[in-house]
Amino acid sequence: PLADSYFAALHAVYAGLSVSHWINDGLMAIFFMLVGLEIKREVLAGQLASWSQ
Repeated sequence: PLADSYFAALHAVYAGLSVSHWINDGLMAIFFMLVGLEIKREVLAGQLASWSQ
C-alpha cells in the first residue's frame, strides 16, 4: 500500500534532479569527504607522515 507513494516521492523532481539522485550525490559527497579526512590524518600523523615508514 505504501509502495506507490514511496516511489512517487523517490522519483519526484526538484531542481531538475530526482530525489534519489540528490540522495546518491549527498551520500557520495559524505563518503569522499571522509576518505579525504582519513588520508589527511594519515599524511599528517600516521604511516604516511614520513618516507621511511
